[in-house]
Formats: sequence, structure tokens, C-alpha cells
Amino acid sequence: MDDLTLHDKIKKVIKDRESQISETLMSGALESIEHYKFLQGELSALYYIESEIKEYNKELWRMSEQAKKAIVDAYVDSDDRVLDPTLLDKSVLERMPQPTGWRMLVLPYGGKNTSKGGILLTSETVERESLATVVAYVVKMGPQCYNDKDRFGDTPWCEEKQWVMIGRYAGSRFKLEDGAEVRIINDDEVIATILNPDDIMSV
Repeated sequence: MDDLTLHDKIKKVIKDRESQISETLMSGALESIEHYKFLQGELSALYYIESEIKEYNKELWRMSEQAKKAIVDAYVDSDDRVLDPTLLDKSVLERMPQPTGWRMLVLPYGGKNTSKGGILLTSETVERESLATVVAYVVKMGPQCYNDKDRFGDTPWCEEKQWVMIGRYAGSRFKLEDGAEVRIINDDEVIATILNPDDIMSV
């Protein structure tokens, strides 16, 4: 059960109990003054819990908006990189999946929003190029990446915060809440490291 479903369930239980208490108070079905005081106390407690849940939901919304803003801030001018991973806030990086074993989390390079001739590319074209790109930014690495010395030698093929080349359509793909694509690839799917992603063209 996710948080939203749990919140809805709790709110329904509270509302139902509030209705039951109000009906008892209005119908005159009170057994004694102690019964009245007990129900009034329970009603006050329910109102307090309901108020706290509302504040909690507001805080969740504020945190969600902050996370979205942090991702948006990682996007720079359309004449430059569509997404600059080095601008991602630490809190956003921490919320991204942590790859296990020999896997690594990468952000595919989406290219620029304009062609060399200055033609503005559509979002569909940029997304298609991101899907077929052979360039990605290493965000996180699993604890066993390049630990196999017999296979990889003493020097890892890449490190976190490096641009690398990968096979087209490599890895398992999914999207962040802002729509940016992220992939999880195996450590042996890295072909090379590069300094500038714009030096490589997808074919």
C-alpha cells in the first residue's frame, strides 16, 4: 500500500468515526455525562490528527516541488546541453536508485535543442536521440563494479561523474518524475570514456 492510499484510508476512518460521534451527540443517545465527555475528547483528538495529516501532506507536496525544481535547475540553455548532470542537487541524487552488484546508474546524453544550422528540434526528436544515444553520464556505481580483477584488471573502466560511451539502447530504461530518462547498465557495457559528449555523434 503506497503513502497516498494509506492517507486516504486513514482519512476515511477518521471521517467515518467523526460522523458516528456527531450522530450520537445529536441523537441524544448519550449514556451519561462521562460518556459525553469521552466522545467530545475523542472528537477533539480526531480533529487534531486530521489537522496533522493535512500539514504532513503539505510538507510532502513542498518536498516534491523542491525535488522537481532541483531537476529543472539541472537543465541549461537550449543552445547548450539539454541536461547537465553536474548541476543535479545532492538530495536529488540520493533519491535516485542505488544500483546493486556490478550495475551502474547513468543519464543518457540528450544532445542539444538546436541543430548546427540553428534549427530548433522538436521534443520528440530530442527524446528519440536520447533513446538512441551512445553517450551517458555515470551517476552511481554498484559496490561490485570492476571488482573482477581477472576480467577488468587493476584499473576500473570508468568512474562516477564521467561521460562514457555505451551501446545503443543498452541497459534498462526508466524515467524520473520530470520525464528525464535514466538507465541502469552493467559495468561491462561501457565502451570508452570521453571528455565532451558533443564530440560523439550517434549513428
